[in-house]
Amino acid sequence: ASCSRRHLRPDGYGVYRHDGHLYGFFLEYDRGTMSARDYRQKLDAYYEFWTSGRFELDYDGFPTILVVAISNAAEERLARYLCTAGIGRGVLLPALLTCQWRIERDPSNPDGLLGRIWREPQADFATRRFWPLGQSPSATGVSASRSNESPPGRSEYYLGLTTITQDGGDLLAFEQGRAVLQNSALKRPLRHDASATDRVAEVLKLSAGERDLPLRCAEGQALLCTPEVQVAVEIAAAPAGHQLITSDPHEIAALEREASPTLLAKFYCSGRSTPSRDGANGVVSPSPRANADGVGSDVDGADDSGSVPWR
Repeated sequence: ASCSRRHLRPDGYGVYRHDGHLYGFFLEYDRGTMSARDYRQKLDAYYEFWTSGRFELDYDGFPTILVVAISNAAEERLARYLCTAGIGRGVLLPALLTCQWRIERDPSNPDGLLGRIWREPQADFATRRFWPLGQSPSATGVSASRSNESPPGRSEYYLGLTTITQDGGDLLAFEQGRAVLQNSALKRPLRHDASATDRVAEVLKLSAGERDLPLRCAEGQALLCTPEVQVAVEIAAAPAGHQLITSDPHEIAALEREASPTLLAKFYCSGRSTPSRDGANGVVSPSPRANADGVGSDVDGADDSGSVPWR
């Protein structure tokens, strides 16, 4: 009822309690009766409900959208709709998909809805996970689920999840790590250990050429992956920004050598020393820098106006 008041009408809503945790979900059951336009309107309504924060009036957190399709082909079509709806928004809806036969007739899945039958929209058809993730949320499980639940565009939260690792193989060795990576709107593989190349390529769905590109990347080069495209990029900082963030000892030493005379020049740029106070009106004014004879003098070639040529 709370959703229908806001033009969002899921086929169902429920809460699953497990080990003291509550997991809310919206249920969408695809019977093949909705057009692409109908789904676009429904997904837009989900995004509006999510990103506006209105869900907080009724729920403690945004429920996962569980989508059950009647066939494998329908599941693939719905996954494409979900990925397309995320274009321009920077994040995908927290949705999981499965087929009805996996719940009812899969002999390898005795757990029904709680089995390892769910996939993220951007994952390949064979990559499946549990819902709730891992059944028993650990610290990494909570982080993985949070990466799929935090609403975008909420400036008051300033909330995001950034994962940086030098060991991609270690991250991808666990289901929670794969979930975090797959739920990320942007992935940027840099040069990494060659032993992790196959797993990185599998999760990111890289072609043969894209698979080896990160191994050949020079400094500042990477492969930028979005839900729709992978493209090689080279990132170069502006000179001023590079000076602020560089950690190269040689560059830091060179900057320190250059900074010393520059700071002195700035300090004496007016050809003056310490300020003095005008007792009559209380205004602070520069006092002349005197030489040995008590006469004001220029510094480093400054002219009478007090300016100094920059070097």
